[in-house]
Amino acid sequence: MNATPNRSLSPLQRKLAEGVRLYQQQQWHAASRTLEAVLTSEPKQFDAQHLLGLIAHQQQDYDRAIKCFTQAIALQPLNATPYYNLGLTLQERKEYASTLRLYQMALELQPANVKILNNHGIVLKELRRYAEALASYDQAITLDPEYAKSYVNRAGVWLRMGNIEAALRDCDQAIHLRADYVDAWFNRAFVLAESGRHAEAITHYQYVLALDPHHKMAHFALSLCYLITGDLRHGWPQYEWRWQDTSLGIKKPTLPQPEWDGHSSLVGKKILVYFEQGLGDTLQFCRFVLPLQARGAEVILLVQPALQALVQSLAPDIRVVSGGQLPEVDYLAPLLSLPRLLNIQLADLPVASRYLHVSSAAQQPWRQRLGPQLKPRIGLAWRGNSIHKNDHNRSLSLAMLLAVLPHEYDYVCLQKDLSDADRQLLQSRSEIRVFSEELTSFSDTAALCQQLDLVISVDTSVAHLAGALGTPLWVLLPFNPDWRWLLDRTDSPWYPQATLLRQPGYGDWSSLLDRLPQRLASWLNATPSRQPSAHACTESHLEI
Repeated sequence: MNATPNRSLSPLQRKLAEGVRLYQQQQWHAASRTLEAVLTSEPKQFDAQHLLGLIAHQQQDYDRAIKCFTQAIALQPLNATPYYNLGLTLQERKEYASTLRLYQMALELQPANVKILNNHGIVLKELRRYAEALASYDQAITLDPEYAKSYVNRAGVWLRMGNIEAALRDCDQAIHLRADYVDAWFNRAFVLAESGRHAEAITHYQYVLALDPHHKMAHFALSLCYLITGDLRHGWPQYEWRWQDTSLGIKKPTLPQPEWDGHSSLVGKKILVYFEQGLGDTLQFCRFVLPLQARGAEVILLVQPALQALVQSLAPDIRVVSGGQLPEVDYLAPLLSLPRLLNIQLADLPVASRYLHVSSAAQQPWRQRLGPQLKPRIGLAWRGNSIHKNDHNRSLSLAMLLAVLPHEYDYVCLQKDLSDADRQLLQSRSEIRVFSEELTSFSDTAALCQQLDLVISVDTSVAHLAGALGTPLWVLLPFNPDWRWLLDRTDSPWYPQATLLRQPGYGDWSSLLDRLPQRLASWLNATPSRQPSAHACTESHLEI
């Protein structure tokens, strides 16, 4: 709409033009008041209603945006724009099924709109409907072969489908169209990292930062490349960019105390170390509060409620809390910043090889529940948290795992949350014992792990739990794993008792799993103590 004043306009039209002008100047509050005044005089004024939705979206007031766009649709049901903008708003809230319907309605009204087709493809990708997403991008590119954004986004779909070369070709085409297209360079770096070409990815991320020094995602992604290649010296400082990359959903608590700088004396000082990410991260990094204690600090460790009782076993004189009124302290420290603050390098790991433990009394109910051991006991975890951004890469299907598991072992399911499909599959394998309803906390899972001879897990919190307890552990890893598992090694400096089993190619779980029965046979033959016997009831002790 033209915001230029015109003497021939009515007072209401001039008011609307003023609202448009204020909107274009990003004076959101003044624009809202002006547009609301228009609607007071003319409740069916489409432009005012729609602009109020755009303002609300800009202010991340998504509830109000949804209301305004919905009313705008009612006023002009044959206008594709409010359907599209309502879809964008629901997409921000990750309501992908509803978003898809709105984009489809918009496309019925404007089937040749490449912008709508592009976002339609994004949502289909999120819904893992990859073939349809490709078709949407193909249509957009056919309509406008120079629409670089569709090539960049189609590259992401090719990557999800495991077609690295096609993904790189699309990134290259976008760069050919726009040589300084930051998103294309970033996506090319990401594809290179996913395909294991981390040195090239580092160079690409550095080029992205030359184009845009404040590119938050590039800074954070660069940190992951440094860390996975073992360059912790450069990795830890870059990893601090996680706070700036809002797509990660990590926020610092609003507390008045200063953060510890890594240099100030901690003698006689109280420091609150707080969790920031997932359960596995807390289990892996809680070990680093012990050096703080060694420096003379009184440590208060804030963890997730499910972990409080277990993490208290780290040390009796560290106060572990999970909420409520926090004590007065001198310093704060984010848990995953401790390695940087303590200048931890690979040679310094592990700070403690076995740092969490479960009392014999807590283990006793599980000994009775499991009964006499007649076969080697193996714990299984095949799926991580489905909302994790990389879960599609790190988790595998239970059906794939069951297809290769030999029957001559006593398996124990360590997954707490099971899908209906998983439950049905497990009922067909009587040698797999399921205790999901009884695993009410990580203390229960830890006590169960202590009864096992081996844990086989994908990269999820169960792997870190077994590692922290000193339980023999096999971790099933994707071709490009999370940074903490490093590259090209079968051992882990974080967990000395762990063996890392890696996909030989991108997305190739089959080749990894096909070798699992032979590995289990070799493991059993190499460890006579794993032969059927009464399970030892030895107390677990903290080793520092």
